[in-house]
Amino acid sequence: MLWGIDSHSMPYSLWQLIWRPGYFIGEYISGHKQVSYPPVKMLFLVAVFYAIAKQLLGINSNLFLDQLVMQGENLEAFNIAIEWMNKNPGWAMLSMSILMTIPTWFIFRFSPTHTQHTLPEGVFIQLFMSTLMLMVIFASKYFGLFILFVPIYYFIAYRQLFGYSRWGTIWRLLLCFGVWIWTVIVFASIAVIYTMMDDFIPMLVSMTEITFYILAIIAIHILIGYWISKRKYKRRLNK
Repeated sequence: MLWGIDSHSMPYSLWQLIWRPGYFIGEYISGHKQVSYPPVKMLFLVAVFYAIAKQLLGINSNLFLDQLVMQGENLEAFNIAIEWMNKNPGWAMLSMSILMTIPTWFIFRFSPTHTQHTLPEGVFIQLFMSTLMLMVIFASKYFGLFILFVPIYYFIAYRQLFGYSRWGTIWRLLLCFGVWIWTVIVFASIAVIYTMMDDFIPMLVSMTEITFYILAIIAIHILIGYWISKRKYKRRLNK
């Protein structure tokens, strides 16, 4: 109990998520559901609060992407995406968290703690991370440098949750972020090709080629992390 707040309440859960994110998430996916307010409901309420506060307080959403606005008619799709991310940082971070589910499941599944965690557990991990990221983004509207806590919190949470060393957590997270970046590039490239080309067949061929190459890169990211992590896991078992 914290300051008279019940351990199952939303304020307590949010505080634990801020103060000890990885340990808190780990307790939940280990079966101790009573430690947390329901994560889906918590994410929904935080998102609603964020949207209301944004309107009432006149918060100007900005993910420091204004400098990326590109010149040229053919790059309109990129500019639309950048504008959408600026106006909807909450949804942008939620999308990022969802895209982190699969690479996290593969790359961190042989961790010292929570070994072989399931895909549904991975979904719950990202629900908690989405809630945490929304709070960080909200704080960054008043204290701009708080946006730097996005990668910092991912590092803290993943290290506490999976039990790897600093470097072991960092390189695995970089692979996960790489998957997210390449996935975004897939959708952005398809949108750009769609705006550039009028002929359906050449457009479809170009989209297919780009999607194939980038998905191959994504698969390589995941397989590298999976293979190295599995080998290290077997070495730990043989010691």
